[in-house]
Amino acid sequence: RFLTEELAPQWNKIAGEWLTLVAGNSYAGLFTLHVLLNYPGTFDTYIAIDPSLWWDKGCFQKQVERQVDKVDFSGKQLYVAFATQPRPDRKLSHFSLTDDFIGSAVPRMEKRHLRVVSKKFPEETHGTVALPGFYDGLKTLFFRSAVGISLPNKPL
Repeated sequence: RFLTEELAPQWNKIAGEWLTLVAGNSYAGLFTLHVLLNYPGTFDTYIAIDPSLWWDKGCFQKQVERQVDKVDFSGKQLYVAFATQPRPDRKLSHFSLTDDFIGSAVPRMEKRHLRVVSKKFPEETHGTVALPGFYDGLKTLFFRSAVGISLPNKPL
């Protein structure tokens, strides 16, 4: 409520037509996806780095399946990055949820006019993917388009 009803209107008064962005890593990455699905008009760009898709037994994927066909993502873009190396200190195995998200949720969101770039980082763990993920997300979504290079919906 704070983001959609208080912060966004104030930001729009200040920024006007500027592109707005929300980004998060881990639980904040899941929050970013939640805002995209439930309040897509709040921001223009969403960057989710290794979102905690495993949270609450993967309930976000179920929510996507129920809701995505009702949402119009026109003019919105999502960059989502995933680590592919297991963390040595944890026994979480969430890689199948990552694959389900990329294989099922992403195509359904693209059909609803969302521009999606997803990328796996083969040498990163959940604890190390934030910096390269954010850097690559910003560079992919903004730098190349700022210099006049068009971007496909797939990673470069």
